[in-house]
Amino acid sequence: MIVEVRNAEFEREGQIDRDQLDIMFVETFRDVGAWELKLPAEHPLLPVLRGKGSGIIIRDGSQVFSGRTRRAILSTDPADPKGTWVISGVDDAVILAATSALPDPANAPNAQTQDRDRRNGPAETIMKEFVRANAGDLATPERSYPWLDVAPDLGRGDVLPESARFQSLLEILQRIGTNSGLGFRVAQTEIDGQPMLRFDVYEPTDRRDEIKMSIANEMIDKASWGYQGPNATHLFVGGKGSGADRTIKVITTDASLQQAEEWGMRWELFQDRRDTDEEDELEQAGLETLAENGEETSIDVVPADAPSMAYGVDWGLGDLVTVIVDGQPTAAIVTQVARYVGPDGDFVRARVGEPTGFNFTARMARKVEQQDKRIRQLELSAAAVAAATTIPVGAHLPGEWSTSAVPAGFLLPDGTVYNIADYPALAAHYANVYGIPNFHGGNGLTTFAVPDTRERVYVNQGGSDIFAAIGAKTGAKTHSLTESEMPAHAHNVTGTLSLVVTAQPSSATAGPSNNGLSAVMGGTGGRFTHQVAAFDSSGPSNLVAQNQGNGAAHNNVQPSFVCRYVIRAA
Repeated sequence: MIVEVRNAEFEREGQIDRDQLDIMFVETFRDVGAWELKLPAEHPLLPVLRGKGSGIIIRDGSQVFSGRTRRAILSTDPADPKGTWVISGVDDAVILAATSALPDPANAPNAQTQDRDRRNGPAETIMKEFVRANAGDLATPERSYPWLDVAPDLGRGDVLPESARFQSLLEILQRIGTNSGLGFRVAQTEIDGQPMLRFDVYEPTDRRDEIKMSIANEMIDKASWGYQGPNATHLFVGGKGSGADRTIKVITTDASLQQAEEWGMRWELFQDRRDTDEEDELEQAGLETLAENGEETSIDVVPADAPSMAYGVDWGLGDLVTVIVDGQPTAAIVTQVARYVGPDGDFVRARVGEPTGFNFTARMARKVEQQDKRIRQLELSAAAVAAATTIPVGAHLPGEWSTSAVPAGFLLPDGTVYNIADYPALAAHYANVYGIPNFHGGNGLTTFAVPDTRERVYVNQGGSDIFAAIGAKTGAKTHSLTESEMPAHAHNVTGTLSLVVTAQPSSATAGPSNNGLSAVMGGTGGRFTHQVAAFDSSGPSNLVAQNQGNGAAHNNVQPSFVCRYVIRAA
């Protein structure tokens, strides 16, 4: 076994000699491991190991355990005036516990645009997608770790649905691992000559027929065995809704039903998942809780130093093995392995089955952890419900308030340009709707503008004409008609026609003519006729239709109530 000290840049600074080693490290299946190293105060590598961000690398054949320093304590006494430092830390999987899985990992934590990050696919695939999206190469620049590599995806495991909403990556991965049987690890490696941490997923091996540990076959030096009844055999998962309308899904498995029969009673448990109504999400949550609260079997074993059963070669963390205690063979998963190298010798101690065993302190710690998880889930569920009933960012709300009395978190839709850094959620909303944050104005890099809707009526989007595009502006308060907009019509002209008439004598009666009228005139002088001349029918009439109106624009405003709109900005 080789133990090396690394600096904060993951560079190896030196190796601790075997005769100076006094180290214990614990690997835990689907969880964060731990380590503790004792060094004399004068050790040359101690200043590096005590540094913030430093750590250790342990190599034993192909197995690698690496981790970060978290605590350093100096102990002195008269027999050792310079003292001994106890350096302790966690394995590199701690990055999974320290990183949240955001609902929308493509945006900053304060600019989320969706309630959950929902994924569906092979278990390994979605595990690696969550890590890449929240801490790896697909994360936002401020959350991406350049020294974190995600191994290529092999698509192993059952196809599962999973969703994230601010839980830790570790919690998400544990849930997927529990439902798929896969394990995961983070350890130091080198890629293209550069020190890196690599996240990878692995398939534990079923070794029940190969690894059978018992006192009788001298494969173990010491063992303790125990079991405990289930805490849940029938789970009622509550989804969205309230009262009689709430979605309730009953979850059982063949194993849980068998446990209920063997122990002589049903153990019913309610799980609150009011944040979702998706059938598959409710079922996965229920299966995970059943697995956590089912019948427990725990075996502590100290494997013998047998060449045919070497840890890391013939069996490993997460493998399924057989342990025979009191003549009873029990198959269980290797959940924890502790290794010690120091003045007192070398040894390996494994825990098979429930990792908390039946130690009271360990069980209480697990109980607290479960309660914390449930409280966190309730907080996330409550936040999701609140978000569903809260006015979303980008919504326009009418009200009767003055410019100086705009509610907190709201802006007036008056075309003002703002800094994106001041209102990132609203800028992200516009970018999501329009493809760019500065659709209404601003430079799109550091600034954006809110729309100017003053003196405008809101219209619900729809159709394929002027109301088809969100954000479009159309219409006017007043309008002047053009000739093409007038309906077809005719005018009736009324008036008085004046005729100029001349008469001239004639000796004969005149008949009708093209341009005159004939009339017979009688008198005392005898009978005679006159030709009456009128205007020529082809001449102008001089009749005119008089103009009406003054050509002003007409009012388009419908009956209205004037108020002031605001936009939810944060």
